[in-house]
Amino acid sequence: MLRSRCGAVLLKFLCLVVLSATALAHKKVTKGVTYDGRSLIINGRRELLFSGSVHYPRSTPETWPQIIAKAKHGGLNVIQTYVFWNVHEPVQGQFNFVGRNDLVKFIKTVWQQGLYVTLRIGPFIEAEWNFGGFPYWLKEVENITFRTDNPPFKYHMEKFTKMIVNMMKREKLYASQGGPIILSQIENEYNMIELAFKEKGKSYVQWAGNMAVGLKTGVPWVMCKQNDAPDPVVSLLSSPSFLQGTNNQRVLWPKNVFFPFFFVSVKINSCNGRNCGDTFVGPNRPNKPVLWTENWTAQYRVFGDPPSQRSAEDLAFSVARFFSKNGTLVNYYMYHGGTNFGRTASSFVTTRYYDEAPLDEYGFQKEPKWGHLRDLHSALRLCRKALLWGLPTVHTMGKDLEALVYEKPGTSVCAAFLTNNDTRVAATATFRGVEFYLPSRSISILPDCKTLVFNTQRAGVAGESLRIYKQHGSHRVGWSNSKGSEGKPLTWYKRYFDAPHGNEPVALDLSSMGKGQAWVNGENIGRYWVSYLSPLGKPSQSMYHVPRAFLKPIGNLLVLFEETGGNPEQITIVTINRDTICSYISEFHTPHVKSWERKHGKIKAVAEMMKPHAHLKCPNHKIIKSIQFASFGDPLGICGNYTMGTCNYPGTKSVVEKACLGKTSCTIPVMHDTFGGHTCSGISKTLAVQARCGRKKN
Repeated sequence: MLRSRCGAVLLKFLCLVVLSATALAHKKVTKGVTYDGRSLIINGRRELLFSGSVHYPRSTPETWPQIIAKAKHGGLNVIQTYVFWNVHEPVQGQFNFVGRNDLVKFIKTVWQQGLYVTLRIGPFIEAEWNFGGFPYWLKEVENITFRTDNPPFKYHMEKFTKMIVNMMKREKLYASQGGPIILSQIENEYNMIELAFKEKGKSYVQWAGNMAVGLKTGVPWVMCKQNDAPDPVVSLLSSPSFLQGTNNQRVLWPKNVFFPFFFVSVKINSCNGRNCGDTFVGPNRPNKPVLWTENWTAQYRVFGDPPSQRSAEDLAFSVARFFSKNGTLVNYYMYHGGTNFGRTASSFVTTRYYDEAPLDEYGFQKEPKWGHLRDLHSALRLCRKALLWGLPTVHTMGKDLEALVYEKPGTSVCAAFLTNNDTRVAATATFRGVEFYLPSRSISILPDCKTLVFNTQRAGVAGESLRIYKQHGSHRVGWSNSKGSEGKPLTWYKRYFDAPHGNEPVALDLSSMGKGQAWVNGENIGRYWVSYLSPLGKPSQSMYHVPRAFLKPIGNLLVLFEETGGNPEQITIVTINRDTICSYISEFHTPHVKSWERKHGKIKAVAEMMKPHAHLKCPNHKIIKSIQFASFGDPLGICGNYTMGTCNYPGTKSVVEKACLGKTSCTIPVMHDTFGGHTCSGISKTLAVQARCGRKKN
């Protein structure tokens, strides 16, 4: 009898929950940030988040827009920053939020470019910043002990945190208000000192988490490097794994069911380090996503240090590894380091901060790091559906070789990460019947489980180190039919063609493509960028020279790497000549230079040539085969694109044909009488001629 009653109560409760969820589905998505065990969910949409640390006091408001624009162009959609307490309250009760310290302006600048923000309030931030961000006056507070369960410290910490949160709320900057801030951070890497404070350290963590959640920002709070980040109970259904029934029964709850109002403002523990894809043990609850708040792009330097470097390949491997293992947010610390102005740097730290970041101290792109990461972000975005909705599986392909696959059953959604964990030896692995060459310690990304678009070991162009643009290299990867691939970015294409007959120069007409590079028989013919249009709406260059020395009579290999998306089916191979010749001369044009001669030490006119003349001459002993355009009047345009104006002498073409056809060169007087007398009075007359040259027939 008791079991039956409990079952009935639970069934009724479940029905109510399902009905509530159904009703929610028909309502407009609430603004704000929620999450489950798969990802953050921003305004109802799952996201892959690529974030970079940019600290507003380490640059200037004048440079903020440029830095953020370059970060966005590099594939970021989030900017992370600390809040620097000691610059905002250098004297107790006296605040500074102007110039480089204008936090609101910085966040709005990020927002204007369409990026999200992670706000790390701290208020202890470390950041190699003087006094860790604490103001000096704080140490003079009576009976204070920093960063522990100490009433004076907690009072001032809460007061500053609350002030910053309220400032953000007033400006409506939280995502729950329609703004860009999607995450906040309280404290910073506290687990490194927690044991020193024993029980007071544990209670401080709980207090800090509860205090932050109590500020009701409407977005989650994170604690980096904090495995015991607290989970305040915010409702009956605070965990997605079970429901609490009567008599303390636990009932399993489907993991894919998500209620957006359950998890707002709960604390998420996250990872800091260089290889969080392998070192992070994961969130401390199954309902929390896997977040990486600091991926160190190099190492800050102290005076006396040699240059600190981290290769683009190593950084890309770590990020691809993290996302292949269920990660959904990575933050580069730093993406732009900037400058420690004044006395802001902590002891021994150089004025230049993180100069090996993707954007250097001056805001310039640091290559190949910036470009290689940009391409990685593009490749990962191609995997978005699979990573956020697919089911993960791991497949061993040999020693130190594995394939991590995300696939949504019953659909074509699939992405694969082919990993070679050997740090020294490259390998060839077979995945789904196709051989792939895997450089040492690298990950190859296949966003459709078939097409290789990126390898972490190949900084620069995704296939180039494999030399797949050469005959032997092109067999190292799997190719598929390009039909239907129009518009896909980061795609390699290949085809074979025979050399055109004759000895005229050869070119590729790449008008249908976007941006990338092209190779013919292994020779790089240069970068093309036909999608970048001039103010006239046309590309600066659409024809690309292929020297005949690069060509064989038959079977020439053409390989292209397309970065932004184009249509390879419309590429044409053309021969180049200069057989189109033109002349454009007005009746008031200065006589030709041949109208003058030096005689007896003086410049004299040659009488019979003092009137303006149109001159046409074919190159290479060719003859004028046809007159394609001729108009005496007010023609418009340029050679190759002439059009008639409002006035035209009807017999112009016949006059020109009579004077020029079959000849190597010809001269036509630009006078009214040449074309039949005066007409179109009041208009200054011009003769425009376009002719086609060719060889004499034997």
